[in-house]
Parts: sequence; structure tokens; C-alpha cells
Amino acid sequence: MIRSILWTLVCRRAPGGPSDPRLLAFARGLALGALAGAAIAGSSIWSRRRSD
Repeated sequence: MIRSILWTLVCRRAPGGPSDPRLLAFARGLALGALAGAAIAGSSIWSRRRSD
């Protein structure tokens, strides 16, 4: 799902023109947010398993 959204955002271009830099910045922020969220969730799960 995320891959298709990012692909749509990155590949969205005006005919013959470059892609919008705001869309690239949004896609980059979305990817970094997803990675940060996954790291936090993984850390939380890991700490719960270690305490058991």
C-alpha cells in the first residue's frame, strides 16, 4: 500500500515537466516517518519480550 502511494507521488509529473519537489519531500518524510515508527514499535515489542 505504502509502495503504491509513494510510486504515485514520485511519478506524478506534468506532461513534459519535472516532478513537483513538494511531492518528493512529502514522500521522503512519509518514508522516514514509517521507518521511525517501525523502530519505535520494534523497540517496544523487544523490551516487552525481554522483561517476560
